[in-house]
Amino acid sequence: ASTESWKRVDREEGFYKLNEYLFGVYPILLALRAGKRTFKTLWVQQRRGRVTVEKKDDEARQEIERRSKELGIQLFSCYKRDVLDEHSGGRPHQGLVLKCTKPFIKTVEELPRPAKGALWLALEGVTDPMNLGSLLRSATFFGVEGVICERGCTRYSPVVAKASAGAGEIMEMFHTNDLERLLPRARRQGWLVVGAALPAEGEGEPAFSSLEDWLQTPDQLDTGVLLILGPEGPGLRPEVRRGCD
Repeated sequence: ASTESWKRVDREEGFYKLNEYLFGVYPILLALRAGKRTFKTLWVQQRRGRVTVEKKDDEARQEIERRSKELGIQLFSCYKRDVLDEHSGGRPHQGLVLKCTKPFIKTVEELPRPAKGALWLALEGVTDPMNLGSLLRSATFFGVEGVICERGCTRYSPVVAKASAGAGEIMEMFHTNDLERLLPRARRQGWLVVGAALPAEGEGEPAFSSLEDWLQTPDQLDTGVLLILGPEGPGLRPEVRRGCD
């Protein structure tokens, strides 16, 4: 099913028209490729003297400048890094900062029926931007098709984009106000809802120690999996745990 057919409530547009500053080679490159934002200005720090740069990074920078010119993005070249440091909040920017609009994150109330082998990720209470970025990077590598962040998660920001090595720019991301209500709806739609958690105090060992063990059951192989991950420390809330298969 296309995303247009999903039942969802879009968040207020005005918030997403505010600008922010992406920094780093791959967040900017993948943002330009994805085309989900409106791009305003690109700052490029020029290299002085002989600088050793990996071939893939040099090719990525060339593609960024080429795409920026094709899109009519205002381009500033500078030798001093003061402006770039200011816009990146002093974080490593690799000599590139892009002013653009914030991405539009749709709010989803329920999921479409899963395709065979589909894998989605839902996150509860992930408040550290670096952790969210790492999860997005890993999710992209493992073929996750969509990521849902509950309201308690940190927002998708340039810091998250940098930590994800740009993976967040190409991942389908959604927001939910109520993960507890979303999970039973997902199960009714045919999703296998799996929570990653240690046994709570007083609970016995889980029936399955890994997703691989669970999927040995033949009737589970023809569905999609919605994997739920919670925060470090407390883990998944009891209400969320009860919503898992």
